[in-house]
Amino acid sequence: MHRLKQCVSFKRQIKWLVYGTVNTLRYVAASRSINTIDFSDIQRIHFVCKGNICRSPFAEKIALRKIKAFNLPVEVISSGIDADQANASPQDAVHQATKFGIELDEHRPKKINRRMVDTHTLIIGMHLVHFLQLRKLYPEFADRIFLLRHFGWNRFRFIDIQDPFNKPPETFFYCFSDISYCVDGLVSRVVEGYQEHLQTKKGLNDQTNQNIADHPQFRDWWA
Repeated sequence: MHRLKQCVSFKRQIKWLVYGTVNTLRYVAASRSINTIDFSDIQRIHFVCKGNICRSPFAEKIALRKIKAFNLPVEVISSGIDADQANASPQDAVHQATKFGIELDEHRPKKINRRMVDTHTLIIGMHLVHFLQLRKLYPEFADRIFLLRHFGWNRFRFIDIQDPFNKPPETFFYCFSDISYCVDGLVSRVVEGYQEHLQTKKGLNDQTNQNIADHPQFRDWWA
Protein backbone atom coordinates (compact mmCIF):
# COMPACT_ATOMS: atom_id res chain seq x y z
CA MET A 1 0.00 0.00 0.00
CA HIS A 2 2.82 2.40 0.91
CA ARG A 3 4.59 1.63 -2.36
CA LEU A 4 1.34 2.22 -4.25
CA LYS A 5 0.93 5.65 -2.64
CA GLN A 6 4.50 6.52 -3.55
CA CYS A 7 3.82 5.49 -7.13
CA VAL A 8 0.66 7.63 -7.30
CA SER A 9 2.52 10.59 -5.79
CA PHE A 10 5.35 10.19 -8.29
CA LYS A 11 2.89 10.07 -11.19
CA ARG A 12 1.26 13.27 -9.95
CA GLN A 13 4.63 14.99 -9.77
CA ILE A 14 5.44 13.89 -13.31
CA LYS A 15 2.02 15.07 -14.46
CA TRP A 16 2.54 18.55 -12.99
CA LEU A 17 6.09 18.70 -14.36
CA VAL A 18 4.86 17.87 -17.86
CA TYR A 19 1.94 20.28 -17.48
CA GLY A 20 4.25 23.09 -16.39
CA THR A 21 6.74 22.39 -19.16
CA VAL A 22 4.07 22.27 -21.84
CA ASN A 23 2.55 25.55 -20.66
CA THR A 24 5.97 27.18 -20.54
CA LEU A 25 6.60 26.08 -24.12
CA ARG A 26 3.16 27.37 -25.09
CA TYR A 27 4.00 30.73 -23.55
CA VAL A 28 7.31 30.91 -25.39
CA ALA A 29 5.61 29.90 -28.64
CA ALA A 30 3.01 32.63 -28.23
CA SER A 31 5.31 35.23 -26.74
CA ARG A 32 4.87 38.73 -28.11
CA SER A 33 7.15 41.43 -26.82
CA ILE A 34 5.00 44.24 -25.45
CA ASN A 35 8.10 46.42 -25.68
CA THR A 36 7.40 46.72 -29.41
CA ILE A 37 4.09 48.49 -28.75
CA ASP A 38 3.95 52.27 -29.06
CA PHE A 39 1.67 52.90 -26.09
CA SER A 40 1.57 56.61 -26.83
CA ASP A 41 -0.41 55.85 -29.99
CA ILE A 42 -3.00 53.41 -28.64
CA GLN A 43 -6.37 54.62 -29.90
CA ARG A 44 -8.57 51.50 -29.90
CA ILE A 45 -8.34 48.30 -27.84
CA HIS A 46 -10.24 45.15 -28.80
CA PHE A 47 -10.65 42.22 -26.38
CA VAL A 48 -11.47 38.80 -27.83
CA CYS A 49 -12.59 35.47 -26.37
CA LYS A 50 -14.68 32.59 -27.69
CA GLY A 51 -18.30 33.59 -27.15
CA ASN A 52 -18.04 37.22 -25.95
CA ILE A 53 -20.30 36.52 -22.98
CA CYS A 54 -17.89 36.33 -20.01
CA ARG A 55 -14.21 37.17 -20.32
CA SER A 56 -13.92 39.69 -23.14
CA PRO A 57 -16.99 41.81 -22.23
CA PHE A 58 -15.79 42.00 -18.62
CA ALA A 59 -12.33 43.04 -19.85
CA GLU A 60 -13.92 45.65 -22.13
CA LYS A 61 -16.01 47.23 -19.42
CA ILE A 62 -13.39 47.28 -16.69
CA ALA A 63 -10.72 48.59 -19.08
CA LEU A 64 -13.06 51.33 -20.29
CA ARG A 65 -13.76 52.37 -16.70
CA LYS A 66 -10.06 52.53 -15.84
CA ILE A 67 -9.22 54.45 -19.03
CA LYS A 68 -12.03 56.95 -18.52
CA ALA A 69 -10.62 57.72 -15.08
CA PHE A 70 -7.61 59.25 -16.87
CA ASN A 71 -9.73 60.97 -19.56
CA LEU A 72 -7.68 59.28 -22.27
CA PRO A 73 -8.91 59.26 -25.91
CA VAL A 74 -8.96 55.45 -26.15
CA GLU A 75 -11.91 53.38 -27.38
CA VAL A 76 -12.52 49.85 -26.10
CA ILE A 77 -14.69 47.07 -27.56
CA SER A 78 -14.95 43.29 -27.31
CA SER A 79 -16.06 40.43 -29.52
CA GLY A 80 -15.99 36.65 -29.82
CA ILE A 81 -14.52 34.33 -32.40
CA ASP A 82 -17.61 32.10 -32.23
CA ALA A 83 -20.08 34.60 -30.79
CA ASP A 84 -23.83 34.15 -31.23
CA GLN A 85 -25.90 37.32 -30.86
CA ALA A 86 -28.79 35.24 -29.49
CA ASN A 87 -26.78 34.44 -26.37
CA ALA A 88 -26.29 36.47 -23.21
CA SER A 89 -23.94 36.49 -20.25
CA PRO A 90 -24.76 33.65 -17.81
CA GLN A 91 -26.25 34.67 -14.48
CA ASP A 92 -23.17 33.55 -12.55
CA ALA A 93 -21.07 35.89 -14.68
CA VAL A 94 -23.52 38.74 -14.20
CA HIS A 95 -23.58 38.24 -10.43
CA GLN A 96 -19.82 37.92 -9.98
CA ALA A 97 -19.12 40.91 -12.24
CA THR A 98 -21.17 43.16 -9.95
CA LYS A 99 -18.59 42.52 -7.24
CA PHE A 100 -16.19 44.50 -9.42
CA GLY A 101 -18.76 47.18 -10.19
CA ILE A 102 -19.34 45.84 -13.70
CA GLU A 103 -22.79 45.26 -15.26
CA LEU A 104 -23.09 42.45 -17.80
CA ASP A 105 -26.84 41.86 -17.69
CA GLU A 106 -27.57 43.90 -20.82
CA HIS A 107 -24.51 42.81 -22.77
CA ARG A 108 -25.11 41.09 -26.09
CA PRO A 109 -22.27 39.28 -27.86
CA LYS A 110 -20.69 40.44 -31.10
CA LYS A 111 -18.79 38.25 -33.55
CA ILE A 112 -15.38 39.45 -34.65
CA ASN A 113 -14.92 40.60 -38.24
CA ARG A 114 -12.13 42.03 -40.36
CA ARG A 115 -13.30 45.63 -39.98
CA MET A 116 -13.01 45.36 -36.20
CA VAL A 117 -9.46 44.07 -36.48
CA ASP A 118 -8.49 46.62 -39.12
CA THR A 119 -9.66 49.60 -37.06
CA HIS A 120 -8.17 48.65 -33.68
CA THR A 121 -4.62 49.24 -32.49
CA LEU A 122 -4.45 46.30 -30.07
CA ILE A 123 -6.23 42.96 -30.42
CA ILE A 124 -6.04 41.08 -27.12
CA GLY A 125 -7.05 37.45 -26.71
CA MET A 126 -7.77 35.59 -23.47
CA HIS A 127 -6.37 32.18 -24.38
CA LEU A 128 -3.55 30.80 -26.50
CA VAL A 129 -6.18 29.27 -28.79
CA HIS A 130 -7.60 32.75 -29.47
CA PHE A 131 -4.11 34.09 -30.15
CA LEU A 132 -3.38 31.37 -32.70
CA GLN A 133 -6.84 31.57 -34.32
CA LEU A 134 -6.63 35.35 -34.67
CA ARG A 135 -3.20 35.17 -36.25
CA LYS A 136 -4.46 32.53 -38.67
CA LEU A 137 -7.61 34.47 -39.57
CA TYR A 138 -5.88 37.85 -39.86
CA PRO A 139 -2.17 37.24 -40.62
CA GLU A 140 -1.72 40.78 -41.95
CA PHE A 141 -2.51 42.12 -38.47
CA ALA A 142 -0.30 39.69 -36.54
CA ASP A 143 1.75 42.52 -35.03
CA ARG A 144 -1.39 43.83 -33.27
CA ILE A 145 -2.37 40.54 -31.67
CA PHE A 146 -1.41 39.83 -28.06
CA LEU A 147 -2.62 37.91 -25.03
CA LEU A 148 -4.01 39.63 -21.96
CA ARG A 149 -1.58 37.67 -19.77
CA HIS A 150 1.29 39.48 -21.48
CA PHE A 151 0.30 42.53 -19.46
CA GLY A 152 0.26 40.72 -16.12
CA TRP A 153 2.73 37.89 -16.68
CA ASN A 154 4.64 38.38 -13.42
CA ARG A 155 1.66 37.19 -11.37
CA PHE A 156 1.00 33.97 -13.22
CA ARG A 157 2.73 30.68 -14.03
CA PHE A 158 0.62 30.04 -17.12
CA ILE A 159 -0.60 32.26 -19.89
CA ASP A 160 -4.24 31.32 -20.46
CA ILE A 161 -7.20 32.96 -18.79
CA GLN A 162 -9.42 29.91 -18.59
CA ASP A 163 -13.06 29.95 -19.68
CA PRO A 164 -15.32 29.94 -16.57
CA PHE A 165 -18.45 29.04 -18.56
CA ASN A 166 -20.40 26.10 -17.08
CA LYS A 167 -18.11 26.01 -14.05
CA PRO A 168 -18.82 26.82 -10.37
CA PRO A 169 -19.74 30.47 -9.58
CA GLU A 170 -16.48 31.18 -7.77
CA THR A 171 -14.62 30.37 -10.98
CA PHE A 172 -16.07 33.52 -12.51
CA PHE A 173 -14.81 35.59 -9.60
CA TYR A 174 -11.26 34.25 -9.91
CA CYS A 175 -11.37 34.72 -13.67
CA PHE A 176 -12.56 38.33 -13.37
CA SER A 177 -9.93 39.00 -10.71
CA ASP A 178 -7.21 37.80 -13.08
CA ILE A 179 -8.60 39.91 -15.91
CA SER A 180 -8.77 43.01 -13.71
CA TYR A 181 -5.15 42.56 -12.66
CA CYS A 182 -3.93 42.17 -16.24
CA VAL A 183 -6.02 45.13 -17.41
CA ASP A 184 -4.33 47.22 -14.71
CA GLY A 185 -1.00 46.33 -16.28
CA LEU A 186 -2.27 47.23 -19.74
CA VAL A 187 -3.79 50.55 -18.69
CA SER A 188 -0.69 51.50 -16.72
CA ARG A 189 1.41 51.13 -19.86
CA VAL A 190 -1.05 53.16 -21.92
CA VAL A 191 -1.02 55.89 -19.27
CA GLU A 192 2.76 55.91 -19.22
CA GLY A 193 2.91 56.14 -23.01
CA TYR A 194 0.49 59.04 -23.14
CA GLN A 195 2.20 60.78 -20.26
CA GLU A 196 5.62 60.58 -21.89
CA HIS A 197 4.34 62.10 -25.14
CA LEU A 198 1.67 64.31 -23.65
CA GLN A 199 3.02 67.62 -24.90
CA THR A 200 3.50 66.45 -28.48
CA LYS A 201 0.69 63.94 -28.96
CA LYS A 202 -2.04 65.39 -31.14
CA GLY A 203 -5.45 65.62 -29.54
CA LEU A 204 -4.40 65.67 -25.89
CA ASN A 205 -5.00 68.72 -23.72
CA ASP A 206 -4.07 70.22 -20.39
CA GLN A 207 -7.07 68.58 -18.71
CA THR A 208 -5.86 65.13 -19.77
CA ASN A 209 -2.39 65.96 -18.49
CA GLN A 210 -3.80 67.07 -15.14
CA ASN A 211 -6.05 64.00 -14.83
CA ILE A 212 -3.09 61.69 -15.37
CA ALA A 213 -0.77 63.56 -13.04
CA ASP A 214 -3.34 63.77 -10.25
CA HIS A 215 -4.69 60.23 -10.49
CA PRO A 216 -3.72 58.16 -7.41
CA GLN A 217 -3.11 55.05 -9.52
CA PHE A 218 -0.67 56.99 -11.67
CA ARG A 219 1.21 58.23 -8.62
CA ASP A 220 1.39 54.68 -7.27
CA TRP A 221 2.55 53.16 -10.56
CA TRP A 222 5.05 55.75 -11.74
CA ALA A 223 6.10 57.82 -8.71
